[in-house]
Amino acid sequence: PGNLFAGYLLHVMKAQTIIMIVLFLITTGFFLTALIPNVFGVIVMAFMFLVSGVVEPIVTGYLHRRTESFIRATVDSFQSLLERIFTLTIGIGFGAIANSANIFTGFFFLGIVMLLFTVSYFFMDQIKKINLVKNQHHNAK
Repeated sequence: PGNLFAGYLLHVMKAQTIIMIVLFLITTGFFLTALIPNVFGVIVMAFMFLVSGVVEPIVTGYLHRRTESFIRATVDSFQSLLERIFTLTIGIGFGAIANSANIFTGFFFLGIVMLLFTVSYFFMDQIKKINLVKNQHHNAK
């Protein structure tokens, strides 16, 4: 269902901003689910599911606009492969932690993973902006 909101949101804000907000919401959601083990946690998980759907069409559109048509299918396949490897790896970690401790500790683990990913994305975005400003300054000379 979140896919339906992506087009509207792109008219209101930039893709990078949307992705950052979604990452923040999902990270917060995993921590809340870990810390509040009741029906509220289930509601938070449903909200995270809704919000996460916004990202897929934004990322796909971003890749399609910046990829030459002759390699677009390969890029889509590679993106799908990386997503599956990431999901498998993190899923095994979640399962091992949830099995050895409890499921809420597993959700806390997912929150930590998402926090690391969110912070990494933020810093990569900031570096990209700094490099863009440097290039604009250099080209102006």
